[in-house]
Amino acid sequence: MLVESHWKVIKRNYLPRFFRPRLNLVVFIIITRLLPHSEIMYDKYKNGREKVSWRKEFKSHWKNLAKREFSGELYYTNTEQWICSCPAFLKDRFFLCKHLLVKLANNYNAITKEFFNNVQKQGIYPLLGMISDKQNHFNAKEKVKEVEEIEIPKEIQEIETEEIEGNRFLIFI
Repeated sequence: MLVESHWKVIKRNYLPRFFRPRLNLVVFIIITRLLPHSEIMYDKYKNGREKVSWRKEFKSHWKNLAKREFSGELYYTNTEQWICSCPAFLKDRFFLCKHLLVKLANNYNAITKEFFNNVQKQGIYPLLGMISDKQNHFNAKEKVKEVEEIEIPKEIQEIETEEIEGNRFLIFI
């Protein structure tokens, strides 16, 4: 399923005019367009300039559910395991329902901004969890470490290189 999802992105964004593109063209597009774009987006997330799209949607969905009226129907809810027996919970994209939010609001005073920055989706129960600041690679507070310069051995410096259209290539003899 993930392979089909990746192929859909490549096909729609980079190869819209090709019905059955050749393999060498697909590899070229992946290397020259898709990977640089993915690196740029990863750097944005890591440096805190942009949030992951699902976090924005999660926060707005949370606020919409918090505004709904609580009907008083009793369902089995457990905030530790993050489960609820209501039908809305099973159909929800983020596995949220107003019953969980009401019970969570009763247990905790306020949900802070840091909660939405540290919440993490998981594939196992509980489906939502909190990650520590050490594990949060997309936290804006984390500073990026500078890369140290590496000394290049003389043997490698003496290898012949050729420059073609601004790119340097090694020449093997």
